[in-house]
Amino acid sequence: MSVVEKRNFSLMHLGDRVHWENNRSKTMNKEQVYDTSISPLMLQIIEICKDKGIAMMASFDIAHNGEGPNGEDCSGLVCSTLLPDGDGEPNQVFMQANALIRRAGRPAPMMITTTQADGSKTMTAVI
Repeated sequence: MSVVEKRNFSLMHLGDRVHWENNRSKTMNKEQVYDTSISPLMLQIIEICKDKGIAMMASFDIAHNGEGPNGEDCSGLVCSTLLPDGDGEPNQVFMQANALIRRAGRPAPMMITTTQADGSKTMTAVI
């Protein structure tokens, strides 16, 4: 929003402002609402959590019937953030919740990790 729009916006009568906000949000899809209203707040929250070493997880279902900029299907669109604590240690419950969200509720595949004598690891997924 430009400075001029902010000035004009702040001069609106409160009732007109509420009506304008309600109508504006009705014409925006969930992804646009997230991008314009939630994302700026999340950026602040993420910065505070990183600065103070607070582990966090947040997830938003912003699915809509439209398409992404390259024609992507947006009917299952989710925006998630997972941050470790100040020591780089993730909250295990948050990690499990995030894994479930990323799989869209599908069961996890069985994972087999093999450690070689040289210390290298091979991970195999059994689907």
